[in-house]
Amino acid sequence: MKEKKLTYREIHIHAMRGAKRILFLLITAYLFAGCSRGHDHTTIKDLDEAMIDMKIYQENLGDMIKSGRLNDAVWLLEGADSVLQVMSNTFREHRKLSEPFSYFYHEKLKEPLNGIRKAIRNSDTGAALQHYRLLVRRCNNCHTDHDIDKQVRF
Repeated sequence: MKEKKLTYREIHIHAMRGAKRILFLLITAYLFAGCSRGHDHTTIKDLDEAMIDMKIYQENLGDMIKSGRLNDAVWLLEGADSVLQVMSNTFREHRKLSEPFSYFYHEKLKEPLNGIRKAIRNSDTGAALQHYRLLVRRCNNCHTDHDIDKQVRF
């Protein structure tokens, strides 16, 4: 049997098909490798987004204290304190802050938070409300001092 001799054009077509297959395999391998790789970067909220989280905890905390539901206020207090600690560790500088956020957390907010915590532990709704008012007042004073157009609700 005589073998068919391939023309230049047929050889070129076979070579191109092979190259396309190899290129397809390389691109597929690259895409799979990129998709399976773990995420090295963590998304960090900016200060405004973190404050929105804080607002949710703070307003619900106030509602629970005002209604005398101190057992329900505990986890909201701990959540608020946790958000504030994260903000304290994350925001060392900000265009509107005169000091790192940790300064305001330790100097202005820690005392009323601990007061609320102690009042809840003692089942003292009046004291919890008093410390909650102080917390709201200090938040609003800081917002005023730093020209932040947000009012913390009591």
